[in-house]
Amino acid sequence: MEHRVSFGDTWADTTTARGRLMLTVLGGLAEFDRELIRARTGEGRAHAKARGKNLGRPFKLTAHQRQEALAWREGGELSSEIARSYNVSRNTISRLGTWASSARDLFFKSPNFFIGFSLKAKHLPNNFL
Repeated sequence: MEHRVSFGDTWADTTTARGRLMLTVLGGLAEFDRELIRARTGEGRAHAKARGKNLGRPFKLTAHQRQEALAWREGGELSSEIARSYNVSRNTISRLGTWASSARDLFFKSPNFFIGFSLKAKHLPNNFL
């Protein structure tokens, strides 16, 4: 026989000191567990980066193909035609220009160029912070 506990039970009744204590303890345990998960995940990501693994989704186009596609777009070629030639979606080609311009703004036009990141980059909204 399965026994289910609902928030209507006395142990979870927030009007009593015992109920508030139980929920506070459970909340603290959940927060502690979440921090352990976050720490282990961060360690795993750092270890993978140290081994040279790429994190995230792989690019559909190689670096050379991305440069070619951007050159074709700057030459006036339609994004849909470029996408068809590389067998990718038009959105993939459209995002190349956004990625390239935001990367240029972030790293080359930033006052913190040598740090490699600036919250004053043009592509961030004014109310970002």
